[in-house]
Amino acid sequence: MAAGSLSTALAVVPAAHREVVRAALIAVLGAAPVDAIKPISAGISAGMILRVESHARCYLVRVEGPRSPLRYPHQYESMRIAAEAGIAPRVHYIDEANGVAVMDFAEERPLRSYPGGRVALVQALGALLRRLNDTPVFPSFIGYPEIVARLTNALLGAWLGRAADDALQARLAQARAFSRLYYAGVLLSRSAGYPRSAPDADLSAPTLTEFEAAIREGRHERGTSETVHVMGKMYLSGFRTGAAVPPLVEI
Repeated sequence: MAAGSLSTALAVVPAAHREVVRAALIAVLGAAPVDAIKPISAGISAGMILRVESHARCYLVRVEGPRSPLRYPHQYESMRIAAEAGIAPRVHYIDEANGVAVMDFAEERPLRSYPGGRVALVQALGALLRRLNDTPVFPSFIGYPEIVARLTNALLGAWLGRAADDALQARLAQARAFSRLYYAGVLLSRSAGYPRSAPDADLSAPTLTEFEAAIREGRHERGTSETVHVMGKMYLSGFRTGAAVPPLVEI
């Protein structure tokens, strides 16, 4: 690879990322010249995405942005799994320490141009779904409560200037529990004002997953007295056991 041509192409890359991008391109392309490097602004990534053209082939270089508490720690393993299954572009290079990946660039094409027309497109989608179903499960993503916990830890750390100790974490857990108890009282007080054929002495409550499924399937409807009553039980259960609870927007 001619050093001058690569250095010229890399001029569009911010200096902070230039060397890691250079190392990635040399690892993938070897001595092949780089014809052009173009930043891509599409998408919501906080990092940098580049389109690299070399010998009539196009590659996508992805550089992570600043790492936050919400970063998915298994993204590169998942990227490899998807690529090996043929449901994502081929991955040529990964530098997890520096947050850099190089893969084939997927050109955008309208679905109406798919070879063979709609029938062939539907068949291809079916085959894609089959490969997806056969693909190993990606490592677990962070559950919403854990995401909130990470944000809470980041907030506490910024406030204290240090990591929160066990005593403060225990106080926070108590505050969270009493908050759920308070809202259990609010919700059950509201549902108590609705007519009921008989007293309800059963405090059992569905899990958050079961409740969300009931909302999707229409077995519970937002804003109804029964849904408010069930949510009150869930918040009471959350106070007693720490179980996840639905957001109050459901009412």
